[in-house]
Amino acid sequence: MNKGIYNREVPPETAVDWHAVNAGRVMEELGTSADGLSLKEAFQRLRLFGPNRLKKAYKPPEILTFLSQFRSPLIYILLVASLLSFIGRHIVDGTVILAIVMLNALIGYIQ
Repeated sequence: MNKGIYNREVPPETAVDWHAVNAGRVMEELGTSADGLSLKEAFQRLRLFGPNRLKKAYKPPEILTFLSQFRSPLIYILLVASLLSFIGRHIVDGTVILAIVMLNALIGYIQ
């Protein structure tokens, strides 16, 4: 079911495809004119429907966005390679691999 004018339920087969309707019919259906709503009608609709505002979208915490950059199996392989490099006393190799992983995560986070 679709919501129709004034939030009434409208069966899908009678729902209006507003993009395919001429402007005159749209104004008639919505009870308005080319000049817009009357002040009285605007206040009535404001009381009935509330302000015309979008709900705020959920935005995950920044730390979760950053940590989500580490969910790839390839990243796990690189982290293990870095760890093994440190264990094998190849400090430069381990540091370079770790730096590349962190740079990749930072770029992904910024995007």
